[in-house]
Amino acid sequence: MADNQLEQQLLDLQLLEKHLTKMYEKEGLNYKESLKIAQKTIDNESNIFEFKGLAWLVGKQDLEYFCLYFLSNIYCGEGKSPLSETHFQIWQEIQDMILKKDYTQRNYVCPRGFGKTTCISTPLAIWCHCYQYKKYTVIASAVGDTADEFLKNIKNAIIDNKKIESAFGKLIDSKKYICNSEKIEFTNRTMIQSISASGAIRGKNYNTSRIELLILDDYQKSDETNTEEATEKKWKIFNEDAKNAMQKNNSTILGVGTIQRDTCFYSRLIKSATWKSRIEKALPLDNNAINEYFHSDLWEQFYKLLANTKDDNRLDTAKEFYFQHINEMKFPMLWCEYWDCLDFALLYYEDKQGFFQEYQNDLSSIGEKRFQTIITKSKEYIEAQKFSKICLSIDPSGTARKGKKKDYYAFALAGLSNNITYIRKGEIKDFEYDDYIKHTLFFIA
Repeated sequence: MADNQLEQQLLDLQLLEKHLTKMYEKEGLNYKESLKIAQKTIDNESNIFEFKGLAWLVGKQDLEYFCLYFLSNIYCGEGKSPLSETHFQIWQEIQDMILKKDYTQRNYVCPRGFGKTTCISTPLAIWCHCYQYKKYTVIASAVGDTADEFLKNIKNAIIDNKKIESAFGKLIDSKKYICNSEKIEFTNRTMIQSISASGAIRGKNYNTSRIELLILDDYQKSDETNTEEATEKKWKIFNEDAKNAMQKNNSTILGVGTIQRDTCFYSRLIKSATWKSRIEKALPLDNNAINEYFHSDLWEQFYKLLANTKDDNRLDTAKEFYFQHINEMKFPMLWCEYWDCLDFALLYYEDKQGFFQEYQNDLSSIGEKRFQTIITKSKEYIEAQKFSKICLSIDPSGTARKGKKKDYYAFALAGLSNNITYIRKGEIKDFEYDDYIKHTLFFIA
């Protein structure tokens, strides 16, 4: 145990030296000079990791160091995936947002699974309240679990955290201060509160202070993006509510989410001149390049194996092929330290439209469906399948005229079996409107 503690102390000192060196480099010194001064500072400092010691001082000016040392229980250690370069860049940006006040409104549109809440919203809130940069923070989320989980994660990160307690004292005391599923009141007289995105933001305050940090984490629900009216209503409520809820002279708003349509909340933030937005894609390629990549060379062979309906174990067969050629089939990703190429390929093949929207933050393919591969099978073979879903698709071009004049109508009866779409019956009919209704009812019956 003693050896492990000594090893950890050495690692902690090395991390402090690294970031202290960076601080001196930012002052204009070269690396050799900065390293020498950093080492001398550490050697001469009697209070390094204790209350308001050197580590506390460096963390106050360096969010990255604060996360890697004081929040090492979240980001470091066994079982924790290394962060991407993009995560570190974002930490620098939100640090500057607080210390330099270069932007008061930032928006991060990142792929699903990028750790937006864990790596952006959570560390920013904890850092701001440990150092009292913000007196009152509100996180608003359309997903109830996100808001609840946000406060839960903050409690887990701080309570019984010996590094934080040594340098900051006891920050959460549930016996003397508010500490529940909606609010955390810190012993330094600051507060973090979570609310539903449908709840009112205006009028909220803590000890006469209005909101100083507002975090909009997954602020929109899918049903709030279904129509133009819904997206307009969401945007109007935000502008009328949030803008009047912020504390003057020390207000910061952070948006974190994924775009769902061209006029959704996060898309509007991207287009707004008063917001600084950063948009990230899981794969650093455009849609055409991705389509070409996944349907050429080894990946095309992989897909043919995956789409081979004669093989009952086609997924296992395709995976075996991938592992045989894993080095040749790897491709660059935003978080290559954690994500898996095979997982992303399967996501693409299963739902290309969803992949581009959720992971590429690209809406150009919404409403577009393509069959990448067409295979002809007998009627008997198709009808022998077990369908999990059945869909009747109709091109009702003639419904605009409900008179006696004939027009053409297209019908397609589709069925889904093992993630393969079968066209069970396809017809083009030339008849009057009443006959079109009867034929539609025939299919439904």
